[in-house]
Amino acid sequence: MNLMSAMLHLMRRYDFGAGAGGSRFTTGSLQLYDELEKALSDFKGTEATLLFNTGYMANVGILSVLKLNRKYPVISRIKCTFVQKF
Repeated sequence: MNLMSAMLHLMRRYDFGAGAGGSRFTTGSLQLYDELEKALSDFKGTEATLLFNTGYMANVGILSVLKLNRKYPVISRIKCTFVQKF
């Protein structure tokens, strides 16, 4: 299967198109994401999995939750530019 036919197959199966898109927060989630997260949870033997589309979004999500729960990880500000701005 070539790239174009694979893309058309997925567009028909999951009823979505191709484009710049956005985060799940602004555009919603897709069944495809749910299936991938479930497969990863099964593979890793974890209760749940949450995927982020960028490292920045992962940092925002993880550090925000830790901050709300008053849990502070030890992270070197020298090594992580994101943490310097957070």
